Order: sequence, then C-alpha cells, then structure tokens
Amino acid sequence: MNARGLSFLMQRNNLILILECLLMVFQPTSALWGDRVDESMFTNDDPLADAKLGQDWFGPLTYHQSSDAGTRWGWPGVFSYQSFKPIDSVEWDFLYPVLRYDRFGDESRLNFMSFFTIDRGDHATGGPRTRSAFFPFYFSDRGAEPSLNRKALWPVYGHMRRHFLRDEISFFLWPLYVRTEKKDVTTYNFLTPLIHWRKGHQLEGWQFLPFGSWERRKSHVMPNADGSQTFVPGYLKKSVAWPFFQTQQSELQNGDTMTRTALIPFYSLEKAPDRFSLTLPWPVGVTRTVDHQKDYREWGIPWPIITWARGDDKRAIRIWPLFGSQNSPNQQKGFVAWPLLRFQNKRNTASVKNSQQILLHLYKHVEETQRSNDEVLRERWSFWPLFIKERKNEITSIQWLAPLEAILWNKETLQRHYSPLWAIWRSQKDEVSGRHVRSFLWNIWRSDRSPKGNESSLLFGLFKHKESSSKSHWSILGRPIGPSSNTP
Repeated sequence: MNARGLSFLMQRNNLILILECLLMVFQPTSALWGDRVDESMFTNDDPLADAKLGQDWFGPLTYHQSSDAGTRWGWPGVFSYQSFKPIDSVEWDFLYPVLRYDRFGDESRLNFMSFFTIDRGDHATGGPRTRSAFFPFYFSDRGAEPSLNRKALWPVYGHMRRHFLRDEISFFLWPLYVRTEKKDVTTYNFLTPLIHWRKGHQLEGWQFLPFGSWERRKSHVMPNADGSQTFVPGYLKKSVAWPFFQTQQSELQNGDTMTRTALIPFYSLEKAPDRFSLTLPWPVGVTRTVDHQKDYREWGIPWPIITWARGDDKRAIRIWPLFGSQNSPNQQKGFVAWPLLRFQNKRNTASVKNSQQILLHLYKHVEETQRSNDEVLRERWSFWPLFIKERKNEITSIQWLAPLEAILWNKETLQRHYSPLWAIWRSQKDEVSGRHVRSFLWNIWRSDRSPKGNESSLLFGLFKHKESSSKSHWSILGRPIGPSSNTP
C-alpha cells in the first residue's frame, strides 16, 4: 500500500461508520443466509440443458422446458418459474426484478423491490427463524430462541442483529445514540458519526469530529478454534482537524514499525525500514514508492494518469488514456486508446482465461482453457446489441438480438425472463448427442434435427413435418395429412 491510500487506511473505522449511516438510509437489508439461489446453477453446468434444447414457445408469449432435473416455464417479461429437484430449489419472478421468491430446501426469501423482504430458514444456533424488513423503517428477527429476537423502528428505537456490517446494533432517536458491536469491539456513537467512544480486547479509542480522534490497540495473541494462536499487531492512530492531519503507527509481523502521516491535501507519507511511499500533493500528485523487500519501484506523475512500476512480481506502465499494461505472475492486463480496446489474461493452477473488449460492451470475447491440455472449457462472444454466442460442455448456443445479454453476462434470471421477447433467432447444437435446434421469429419456423430424426414446423406448430430413418409425414394441428412416405 502506497501513500496515496494512507488517509483511508488510518480512518477506515470512521469511514465504515459513515458507510453504515449511509446504508441505514440507502441500502436494503441483506438476506439472512446469503442472496438468492446461485444464478450460475443453470448457466455454467445446466442440469436442464436437454430441456433447453427441447423448449417450445408459442411466439414470444410463453415457454416451457422440463426434464428429470426440473422445470422452467413462464410468460416473458411478466412471470418466470424454475425448479431444480436434486437440491430442492424453487424460484419465481414477477415483473423481474419487482417481485422475487427463492426457496432452497427449508430456507426461503420473498423480495419486493428490495424494500420489503421476508427471510425464513434455520439459524446455525437459534433454530428456525424469520427475518422481515420494510426498508429502511422496520426490521424484525424472530425465532425459537427468544434471546436472539430483535425489532427496530427506525429512527425511533430498536435492536438489530447482523445488519450493516455489524454483529449488533442498538439505537435511540438515530443519529442521537447508536451502539454497535463487531467481534470484540463495542462502539458508543453520539450524533453519529461525529462522536464515539470505543472499547474492545486490548483496544480503546475516541473521536470528536472534526476536532480530532485517538485510538490504540496493544499487540496481543488471540487463540484460534483449533488451539493455535494468532499474533495481532498493535497500532496507534491520531487525527487533528480531521481529515486534514492524520498519523498512524502500526507494528508489523516482524516487529518493525510502519508510520503513516498525511497533511491533506499537501502530502501523504508511508515509511517503514523496508518501504517508503510519498505523494505530493495528495491524492492526485507525484507519487514515489520504493519497497526494498520486494525489490519494487513505482513512479506516478501524476498518479493515476502516468504510472511506471518495476518489481519482481509486478511490471506496469500507463499513460492514460493512450495505453497501459500491467504484468504479474497470475495476470496480464492492459488497454489501448481507452475505452477502445481492453484485454486481460488471468491464470490459476487449473485454467487460463483470456478476454478482449472493444468500446466497453460493443464487442466482447472471453475464452477459458484448461492448462493441462489446452482444452477450451468455455468461450463466449457478443456484439451489442446484435448477438451473443456461447460454447460450453460441447453445446454451442447462438442468439440474435441481445440488448441486455451482451452486457449482463451470467444474469440467468434476466435472460430467462426477458430474452424471449426480442430473440428473433436462437440456435443450440449439442456436439455429443448430435442434436441441433433452431428457431426463427419466436417459432414461426422451428427445426429440431438429431440422429433419431428430424422435425420442423411452421406458424408455431400449425404445420409440422417429421422425418426418421424409415419414414416421413406432414401434419396440420397434430393431424396427419396425406400418406406417410418411406424414406429409402
């Protein structure tokens, strides 16, 4: 971390508290056990892939897909439903994202515009619980264990658990008085976030903004659940006329001391035995960073417009917006005439992911390959707003007209809910089974070809033609017309 990030680091608790206050006003409550069912469940390894190949639409008005794994059906733009039997999950959406419901086993969530939410499920220690909220005015958390029950009527009075990045929150006539708990630290706020007094394990501090603040944590050892111990470094933070003058002394793991000082907007300085970083003026100015331990040097003249960096683990050069390049052991990225061209290469032990973008979302291409044998695991192309193409697990999918899909990749719920409204051409080909399904103008014309036979239809199935290895015939409204012919 160089000196330009100093101010934030030294006052992160103050800023987190400010964020908490903003969240109290602007951000909806979070789910009790996470967000909705993983939307990648049906996009990455789709258990309904066979059902998707066999989907049948009546124009853009409705669709239905089913297999042994589950069911999808809906009226595009109005309602969509999906169930997945192996993990006992159900989700439906009405006028997405207005009203949403998700159930995963015994856990469920109902969400109306993120302002009204009801979460039900089993808490790890308190048994079945129900959490409801009418954001930002009312919060309730009730269950079988009375000691864990909480209610809050904002801004008058209340108690909350696991909200706004805190374990516990109690308030009276917010922002007049707010008490928060996070791990071992308890903070008493008055006229939030201007005045507070804080205490915790080996920690004490106060602030009276904008006049000043003081906080100290002594070095100590914390026991872990497995019986081992973790060393927690100490620090001393001070500010005068916040945020203009700030200083912090932090103990490092090796016993050395790092000092950070800032007199905003004139300078920001970070100094340790093996590291030095200075920004003049802060935050956009000339920055010089030297890390002897990592053999790293960086210049910013001014940062972040012009940057030059060299080190064992990082090499970078940037003259924004003309060009930029950054290389590290697991990643390469850069741009030319931003936002004209952007590129990135990310590597891990199993795979390599390459991506290119032209004019942000106008054109995108992403390819992921397996490092052991260079096999392509997944590949995607999109050209906004015309088309999107994906190849994964030997299945190739193409859709023409993709105004949202070309921008919001992997938003399966959005695609399921709205794509049928504007997708004038769809094609899916399974290289393993040999099946190829195509649809034009919402099934005005549809073709389904496989080794077992071929089937095509016109006018949403009004006219159909079926052909197998032994015979073929035509039908109208499901009734055969004419004699069946044997295929030689």
